[in-house]
Amino acid sequence: MRTDAQNRIMSLSFKREPKEHADVMLQAGRRLMTPRNSSYGWTVFIGAVAFGAVIGITMEVYRRFVLSPLLGIDAVTPLNIIILQLLPFLLLIFALLYARARYVSKRRKQALIDRLEPGLFVDTDIFRDGLRSSTGPLTITMEWTAVRNLLIDKTWIELEGESFATYIPERAFENRPAFEAAAAQIRTLWQDAKRKQKQTADGTETSGGEILTTRH
Repeated sequence: MRTDAQNRIMSLSFKREPKEHADVMLQAGRRLMTPRNSSYGWTVFIGAVAFGAVIGITMEVYRRFVLSPLLGIDAVTPLNIIILQLLPFLLLIFALLYARARYVSKRRKQALIDRLEPGLFVDTDIFRDGLRSSTGPLTITMEWTAVRNLLIDKTWIELEGESFATYIPERAFENRPAFEAAAAQIRTLWQDAKRKQKQTADGTETSGGEILTTRH
């Protein structure tokens, strides 16, 4: 990737906020861990419904053809009564699992915030071929073809690579119109690069470089 001054489109600098940085990184991490197949959610849902139906049918068969002959029909508690008795416990278990998930999420976020060095500035250069972002001794160079996903949020521009994400917040710009114009320009550069990559591919998937370097 060319990083000379003639190839540079804009230079930005902003102070990193640990809470904001943790929010972006954790959201990106969740997306990176989610299967790309859009039918995955439907598959899980249908599987859960089918599993529940099988369990329900099995319980009813067991009630009618095993418990009833052994204990007598009147001695077997109706299925709806059993479900109503179990409902409070099921709701309690769900609430405990939800509370635990929230607690783990907050602990994970706070742990990430505690690891971040306060007061660091992020310097980002946008080039025609990609971007370069420096935070302290760490420099990230990412070609547009290495960007797998580009997200323009209300307050930041996020670029996701195969295993890494970086972002540019709105406060790095003079005003909201400047932020929106830069977001549109970055999107155009990324889309053009991906289009050219697709046109030049010879039936084999190619991707740009994603490089981590350390400045001395």
